[in-house]
Amino acid sequence: MHNGHDRVRDMFAAGSLNEQKIGAITTAGAYLNSDERSELDRRIVAHPLPEMGVKRIEGNSPNQDRSTRPAGSAPEPG
Repeated sequence: MHNGHDRVRDMFAAGSLNEQKIGAITTAGAYLNSDERSELDRRIVAHPLPEMGVKRIEGNSPNQDRSTRPAGSAPEPG
């Protein structure tokens, strides 16, 4: 897991998130720098991640939001 996902990492360690959900979150933030990942980490834990399905987590990821994607990049297929 990338640096900057401290809260998400803690949720995984506590057993609140499985590997598939962690994979969706880390994939979504793979292009971000550590400061941006920290912001993603802060924002994403405000959602009920343990109750959300992987597809819903992927749908709420920043790569689905044009305002946070790098210029010229396309959202990943879902």
